[in-house]
Amino acid sequence: MVDAVSLAEIARVATGHGPDVMSVDPGLGLLDVAAESGDQAVFDVAHAGLSDALRAHPGDAAHTVSVDPATHRVFFPLSKGPAGTPVLRVMQAAR
Repeated sequence: MVDAVSLAEIARVATGHGPDVMSVDPGLGLLDVAAESGDQAVFDVAHAGLSDALRAHPGDAAHTVSVDPATHRVFFPLSKGPAGTPVLRVMQAAR
């Protein structure tokens, strides 16, 4: 986490291996961080600092994430789902 003005580091938090995509749900104040490892880390940004809200593993190589701010659904396109074919995994944020 960095200060937007000074670019100084404020905090460092753990994510999955190879974090490379982020998506924000402004209505819930949640930041989703997807990693090449397929791990998802969700942080509560509505309060000062970053606090862990959720850790999940939507699927191997689930390192693309998108959030619908109207429905609060989180979308993970997976190149290989459980049957070995492409799937779209949809998760719902709960508050």
